[in-house]
Amino acid sequence: MSVVAECSDVVLPGLHSQGSIGRTTGTLKAANESRWAMATSKAQLKVEKWIREQWLPGQYPGKLFESRFLTIGTKSDGSPATHQFDAVSVDGEVVASVKASSGRTRSGRYPSAKVSNAIAELYYLSCASAKEMRLVLVDPEFCEIVKKKVDGIVPDKVEILLAEGIPPELESELAEARKVQSDEMG
Repeated sequence: MSVVAECSDVVLPGLHSQGSIGRTTGTLKAANESRWAMATSKAQLKVEKWIREQWLPGQYPGKLFESRFLTIGTKSDGSPATHQFDAVSVDGEVVASVKASSGRTRSGRYPSAKVSNAIAELYYLSCASAKEMRLVLVDPEFCEIVKKKVDGIVPDKVEILLAEGIPPELESELAEARKVQSDEMG
């Protein structure tokens, strides 16, 4: 007889039963997904930081950027609806979201979830009150996919930009994180 903890996410090591095998597999799968998610998000956060601290100030000389929550609407209870943007100029004139997603999957599939996330960011940007709203993408293929998908439906005040000139070490780290992600996801 084996003992399996009450929590479905916990299986005591060395104890096996038909019921615990599925949970062990699920736990290992979750651990692997967590590992690639951490690697990818760590690399993406570094790229976001570089865009916020280096690339955007290069596009907007004299402006400094920070990650910040902005009010984008009003909830039904009258409280403010907010969203955290990756880069907001200190003077509030420029608001940007950064997506470090890649284009098609390694097997050539359309990146539908990534495109949906980019479209959601475009919506949030369109709700912001600023002179300029930018969706900054880092992958040329993903940029073309998103531009094609939203052609004709993005408000004029929102622009999609491709960040070029990302330092090679950041590009490599992001590519490695994507490779780990692709390998783990099969």
